[in-house]
Amino acid sequence: MNTKQPTDQTKPLKRSKSLLPRFAAIDHTTSHSTHKRSKSLLSSRPTDLPLEVWKSGISSYLGLRDICLSAATCKTLDLASKFCVEHNVKPVLVPEDATSLEHAIQVSEFLRKKRKQGLGAPQVDVLISPGTHPAQRLRYKRSTSTPLFTGALQITKPIQIAGSGREQTFIEANAGIRIGCCRKLTKIESIEKSYVLQGLTVLAGSTTAGKSSLLHGIEISNCTNAVFLEDVGVSHASGDGVHVSNSTEVTISQLHSTNNSGEGICFCNASVGTVLSCDVRENYLT
Repeated sequence: MNTKQPTDQTKPLKRSKSLLPRFAAIDHTTSHSTHKRSKSLLSSRPTDLPLEVWKSGISSYLGLRDICLSAATCKTLDLASKFCVEHNVKPVLVPEDATSLEHAIQVSEFLRKKRKQGLGAPQVDVLISPGTHPAQRLRYKRSTSTPLFTGALQITKPIQIAGSGREQTFIEANAGIRIGCCRKLTKIESIEKSYVLQGLTVLAGSTTAGKSSLLHGIEISNCTNAVFLEDVGVSHASGDGVHVSNSTEVTISQLHSTNNSGEGICFCNASVGTVLSCDVRENYLT
C-alpha cells in the first residue's frame, strides 16, 4: 500500500539556524517549552497550501516574534519568516514581541542584518502599543532586591521608533534616553535612515536606583545623521527636557516639555536645529 510521502517543503526542520536561536537568545522570556509547543501545533498544517498563502495571507495575522519562532517547524514557514524579515514586512512590537524598548531595539538591530540590500528601510522599526512600558529591563543585585543603576538608554544606530500618540504611550526612562554615536557609522548606516522618535512621552526621573545626578530626558549628542522628534513629551528630568550637543540636523516639532529641572529645550556646543510648534513651560530654567 502506497502512502503519500511528505514533500520537501512540509518536511519538519530540526531548528532554524538563522532566526530562532538568536531571536530566543535576545528574548529573555522565551522558554524551551514554547518552542516545543509551537512545533507541535504548526507542523500539522495542511499540505496543499502554497508558500504565497503563508507569506501574504496567514503571516499577516502573526506577530514578528511568532513568525520567527515558527520558522523551526517546516521549510514553508522557514521561507515565509525569512521573507518577512528580508522585506521588512513587520516592525518589532512592544510589548507583544519585546518586553522593553531596549529589548525591541536589540531585536531590530539583529533583524536588520538579515535584510536584503537594496530593499530600503521599513516605515517603522519599533512600534509601541498604548500604555506604560519600561525603557530598559530592570536588573537587580543578587543579594538584595535593590535595582542596579543602568544609566540612560543608549540609541547608537539610526532607527525609527513610533508610539501610539504622546498621550497614549509612555516610556519609563528614569535615566533618560541618549541618542547618538561616538564612532563613525558604516556607509549603510550613514545613508540609510535617520533617528526618529514620535508619538510617545518619556517619563524621566531625578533619581535612579538610589543615585542622583543631572540626567536629561532626551539627550542628542554627536549625531551625524538627521534626528526627528515629533509629537514627543518629556517630563520630570533632573536636567534638560531635550538637550542637544554637537549635532546639526535636529528637527523638533510638537514637543511637550514640562516640569523638568533644567531647560525645556537646550542647544549647545555648535548645535543647529529647527523647533516647530512646541509647548515648553513650567521648567525650572525655561
